[in-house]
Amino acid sequence: MITDAQIAEWKALADAATPGPWYFRTCRFGDKIETALHKGDVIDGEVRDMIIDPCNGDFIADAREAVPALIDEVERLREENEKLKTEV
Repeated sequence: MITDAQIAEWKALADAATPGPWYFRTCRFGDKIETALHKGDVIDGEVRDMIIDPCNGDFIADAREAVPALIDEVERLREENEKLKTEV
């Protein structure tokens, strides 16, 4: 079960992060590999000389939009559940 404290923590993390959407890109420059999460044309974070599986990068980038949406849905369903409990 997801606790209220976890929801609050994840919400604070999402609120503090750079607004999305983000995308992930890996570029090779000779023997150097650069991977970065991008928002528009601005590089928000960069890791050099490290190979990151593109599936992981895509997941991280997509999570920027997914986590807040999932939190909103959990909160909506909890409110709906409480309302239904009082109607019974």
